[in-house]
Amino acid sequence: MFDLFIYPFGFKNNEEYSNLIGYFAGNVHRKATRTRVEDIIVIRFTPFRKLNVEDEKQINQIVAKTGDQFYKTKGPITTAAKLAGEFFNNLLNQINIINNSQSPILGSFHLLVLNKDDLYLVLAGGSTSYHLSRTKIEKFEDRTYGIEGVGVGKTIKLRFFHTKINESDRIILTTKSPKTWTKESLFDYQGLSISHLRRSLRQLSQDDFEAVIIQFRSGNGSVHQLKLDSAEFSFSDIEDMNSTFQDNQPVDGATISISEDYEDPQEKSILLNEISEEKMDGNPQDVTTVELPDFMTGEVSDKSESNQISDQIQLDIFHNEEANPPQKAEEIPHTQSKDGIYLSGDTWDSAINIQEKAQKKKTNKNESKAFAIFLLSIRKYFHNLDEKYKKITNYLKKGLHNVVKSSSRSNLEKDSNSLSSSSMLMIAILVAVFVSALGITVYFQSGIGSQQTELIANANLLISDALDEPDVNNQILMYQEALRLVTESESYGKSESTNEIKRFIQIQLDELQGVTRIDIQPTIFGGLDKRIQISRMGINANGDVYALDSGTGRVIRMIATRPDYMIDNSFLCGPGKYGDVIVDPLIDIEPVNYANKINTSLMGIDGRGNLLMCIPGSNPIAIELKRSDLNWGEIKALAFNGYSLYVLDSGSKNRDIYRYPSNDFAFDQVPESIFSSNIPENLAGSLDISVNQEELFLVHSNGQLTRCNLNQLTCENDTGYGLILGGKTRESYSVLPGTEISQVYVTLPPDPSIYFMDEKNQAIYHFSMALNLQQQISPNLSSQANNLDESSKLTAFTVNPNGIIHFAYGNLIYFGYLP
Repeated sequence: MFDLFIYPFGFKNNEEYSNLIGYFAGNVHRKATRTRVEDIIVIRFTPFRKLNVEDEKQINQIVAKTGDQFYKTKGPITTAAKLAGEFFNNLLNQINIINNSQSPILGSFHLLVLNKDDLYLVLAGGSTSYHLSRTKIEKFEDRTYGIEGVGVGKTIKLRFFHTKINESDRIILTTKSPKTWTKESLFDYQGLSISHLRRSLRQLSQDDFEAVIIQFRSGNGSVHQLKLDSAEFSFSDIEDMNSTFQDNQPVDGATISISEDYEDPQEKSILLNEISEEKMDGNPQDVTTVELPDFMTGEVSDKSESNQISDQIQLDIFHNEEANPPQKAEEIPHTQSKDGIYLSGDTWDSAINIQEKAQKKKTNKNESKAFAIFLLSIRKYFHNLDEKYKKITNYLKKGLHNVVKSSSRSNLEKDSNSLSSSSMLMIAILVAVFVSALGITVYFQSGIGSQQTELIANANLLISDALDEPDVNNQILMYQEALRLVTESESYGKSESTNEIKRFIQIQLDELQGVTRIDIQPTIFGGLDKRIQISRMGINANGDVYALDSGTGRVIRMIATRPDYMIDNSFLCGPGKYGDVIVDPLIDIEPVNYANKINTSLMGIDGRGNLLMCIPGSNPIAIELKRSDLNWGEIKALAFNGYSLYVLDSGSKNRDIYRYPSNDFAFDQVPESIFSSNIPENLAGSLDISVNQEELFLVHSNGQLTRCNLNQLTCENDTGYGLILGGKTRESYSVLPGTEISQVYVTLPPDPSIYFMDEKNQAIYHFSMALNLQQQISPNLSSQANNLDESSKLTAFTVNPNGIIHFAYGNLIYFGYLP
């Protein structure tokens, strides 16, 4: 985590000032959502025209409200930043509408969000940012054409950028940067302190400008504000001050005072206003510490020397400078924010206020002593820990020495300076193990974390692009890729942040794809045996649910008991010998919702064409179906409409859909093909069939759909799916885009419909009988405690005409109510 040292300033008519309008910097406050805890933001709105006092006040207020809005917004960083930008634009438009008698307030907009070492830059209205690192200069720019500036209309066009931050990196925020600010000219300023960089930018520029310089240092997420007083030290004095620290060794226990002659009597001292380690709700994060900024200490090349300056000496330097400020001709009114942030329009501390702060520091001396005692106790603890570590390492060294000594004693007698081969081998092994352990530790501590951060950052950028993408199909693809990246990042560890990003993406995808999420609950309390794998399901009109276990080929009957279901252990329906017929494991089942004399409620079929009719409370009845002239190829599915049985044979050589007349549930006649002699080529490998009174629907392996009229025995190949995308007119698609359809189910009145199962998206598609999409249905995995996640595979489903849908995920079965 980094601390931010921020230096806002402007230059106009050869005068420098630091009270910038529309500037906000802060960290998390008490009312912020949990996902914003590690975010630090900087907001800068630069108006294009001069504002009066009332306008300045309004701009500062809406900038502060925008920061508050950001911290209250859940979801990914890019989403919160986008909503914050839209929030600001909306407030600015309201001001322009109210003040319609004057020209509107237009300007450029910056929003920076720092999360650990990831920096997100949101630009609008022609704003520009520079990233100065040790090795390169990056320029991020929003090029606006035509009418420039934020505040023109109700919408705001935001541009998102992302970069990685390292120790001592600088960021420069500006608008319409001077032409002399090129990457080449700024490259020489990478190693300068903040103050030197400010001076260099001023000397480099010929035009008036405003800028905010931000430096990043390792810390705990504090925000430090550096600002000029109304009168400033001369630049040569600052250089002398820097050279004093670099060239002279401090004396322990002495107090260093600074007394310099002013080269320019018009220039006065630079003061530091620090907003460090205070939360936005007013509660302090930590004990406030005073640090010397870069423009006082300078860039010290010999860190060993600079580290010798004690904390007491640093404080004394600060107090001496505060105690003897240059006298001002007129005192400037002072108002200071108490929220741990800096709001633009505030002025710097006067000499009186600084003296008051010095007096308060003296009154808190007891607290400082208590804190010092605490630090000493911590130091003593680590000292004891270090002693124990040394004892353990000495013990291990002695043990290793004894092993080496015993293994090479004979060789030592010959040559006291040589080691035996076994000793050398053991040392080599120990060194290799140590190096491997060290490498693995470093990788798990830093490598994995950086990989996860990179994946999440890329996902956030995709989300921001999707939010601005006008094409619906492209939006869906972007969100799907972002979801993939976040899911991949969870292989390095899950967190509430990744869960919230995934929830946001899923909500956006649901809205774009018309997905209906329904709450679910377990069908069987406690679940089924983990060895069970449900591959097919069916439901009776009375509510009984049937599930086929693909592992054993047996059927499980579940009776509705409210609020869930109960397994009927007496129900017999599976492989075995029934009369003279030996039934193999069943491959498909079909509920019987028609009155019959044998009271069968379900029928199933095995791979050899044996039909099994299962009866609650009785033994099943098995029938060996008659074959056509050809043998069976690969029986895939069956369907029943009350008076005819249909069997799908999708073998590569022998393929057909056979129809068996019921004949009072005897099924004893020779079957006929519904295609006559015109059997379609793409029937091979087909997946499933379903029927109602007059029509049969066939799903092919490539996702295409065939619709057959059972009265006329005519079929329409590739009948298509009716979709309405993007609010346009209906279009027919040969296959459902981005899906893998594997099962089809037709429900009976009062709501006859067609349902398709999509294995790829773990969803159910609901179509009308005219093949127009009604809705896409998916379970809400967060509705109740369950054992499901995004990796769970949907294996079967069934729908009750009364509006109950069941989902099977292997051995887990859940149900919900259709809207």
